[in-house]
Amino acid sequence: MTEGSSGTSATSLFLGIASLGAGAYHGWCDAQGIPLRENLEWGLTYGPTIVQSVIPATMLGLVGLIGGAAAGGSSSGVGGAVGGGILGTVGGAAVGGFFGGLSGAFQTLIGYGAGYAAGYFAR
Repeated sequence: MTEGSSGTSATSLFLGIASLGAGAYHGWCDAQGIPLRENLEWGLTYGPTIVQSVIPATMLGLVGLIGGAAAGGSSSGVGGAVGGGILGTVGGAAVGGFFGGLSGAFQTLIGYGAGYAAGYFAR
């Protein structure tokens, strides 16, 4: 009997908590009227989304490269391997980046709302 992976990986969990925290801190500061430096505000707004889209895009791009090259190579030689590898890389990176970025944006938005509400009621 083999054990399967069920649940979230430690990396996904850590990045999700970081996204929620960044959004909550940004929301708290906005509700309290605390000005953030421009770099910090940009980082708290877009940083979690960028990080969560780059990691899955890279991982799925590599998986697509290997799978596409293997499939293309077995059917039509070196040219097929190169073409299949490129298509697999682009497809894997696009899918991973899209869903990772969507997840990061959603988590940051939820954190921002919670942080803003907490900061508003704490005034």
